[in-house]
Amino acid sequence: MGTDPHSDAVYERAVQNFERLKKSSFVVEEDPSIYLYRLRSGDHEQIGIAASFSLDEYDRDVIKKHERTKRDKEDDRTRHMMALGAQTGPVFLAYRATADIDRIVAGAVREEPLFDFSASDGVQHVVWRVAASVRDALVAAFAPVSALYIADGHHRAASASRARLEIRDAGSSVARSATTQTTQRSWASPSRTIRRRFCRTTGPSKISADVRAPIFWPRSVAVSSTEPGPASPLKRGDIAMYFRRA
Repeated sequence: MGTDPHSDAVYERAVQNFERLKKSSFVVEEDPSIYLYRLRSGDHEQIGIAASFSLDEYDRDVIKKHERTKRDKEDDRTRHMMALGAQTGPVFLAYRATADIDRIVAGAVREEPLFDFSASDGVQHVVWRVAASVRDALVAAFAPVSALYIADGHHRAASASRARLEIRDAGSSVARSATTQTTQRSWASPSRTIRRRFCRTTGPSKISADVRAPIFWPRSVAVSSTEPGPASPLKRGDIAMYFRRA
């Protein structure tokens, strides 16, 4: 029989692996940052913003959900975060496109990228670290955005919220953190709490009493049509989300 995936040994091994990864592959950045991440395959490309989101806004439903989560999966991910003292899984969020955000992103990707490589499947990955002046403008451009929508990562987001509650209930914060950048995957955020959307950690977010979680925002969402319906999908193939009229 194999190892029970929820045994103490599994989480202990996760801590050991994470410590080795931090020592061997992470680079600590001098300044908090935001990143742009572009994927290109053939004629298709998409650009996202790599940063952090506020769990306060998640708990207040400013960040909208469209899936139910399973308690056992939440338990596993929450325990994993608490063991590592870090949130290592990004959440994929969407937002309604705005001209200001598109303009800033379009200008930033004309600069020299931090990484530019093609994977074995032919997909090109390009990452830019946003300059400080552009970073602050990008944060300001997100201030009018009234809601974010989880496209993927409902369990990761829910577990991050639960981890924060466990820390608050314990009356302490987890000291272990990883304010780092990986060579091929980076999550970042500018200084302080920057308006409403970002926090101070770079790399896998540290778990503390005011923890934020790493995210990846697609550049925009195009909605061809919508119709009134229930908040939860009724059958396979349905998609239900919250939208607010402009």
